[in-house]
Amino acid sequence: MRPRSRKSEALADTINKNQTVAHNTQPNISYSTVIVDSPFPDPKILQKYKEILPGLAEKIISLAENEQRMRHEIDIANIELEKEA
Repeated sequence: MRPRSRKSEALADTINKNQTVAHNTQPNISYSTVIVDSPFPDPKILQKYKEILPGLAEKIISLAENEQRMRHEIDIANIELEKEA
């Protein structure tokens, strides 16, 4: 097994046991992935959407609100059906 570099050891010290790090082996390429548990994009991304197509951010928010409303209506309907049964 290859010995770990100081950089690898420093990185290992900064992450906790629930995090993982993917090492990129291709030169001059850097990327990161952020996973967010939310129906909305990051505010910075929403701002970029507004710059590309005015009104798009509001439409995305409206779609999420409508989806949530529909889910609540389905839940209420299921509760009513269970009461009747």
